[in-house]
Amino acid sequence: MMRAAASGFTARFVESAETDAHPFKGRHPRRLLCEATDPRNGKARRFRNGGLDFDPTPLLTSRTVEVLIRPAKPSRYLVDTDTLQGLYRDGRPRQRR
Repeated sequence: MMRAAASGFTARFVESAETDAHPFKGRHPRRLLCEATDPRNGKARRFRNGGLDFDPTPLLTSRTVEVLIRPAKPSRYLVDTDTLQGLYRDGRPRQRR
């Protein structure tokens, strides 16, 4: 639903930090923080994902991540980590081919 109704832009990766949330697979989830200039108003803005069960830092070789934002309700956004999750399996990064 979000992907169909959202416009996307690239944000700069800032950090990945462990959260205080309930542990998952024996580890606390990690939250990805990124920042970008909001294309709608030109203001700097920070974005956070919902949480990952691994540290995505080694996989962020480009140091950027895609952010999708709902134009009708800009407070609703999605930090797209699907590609990162596809590169990660069984608690370790997959080898790139």
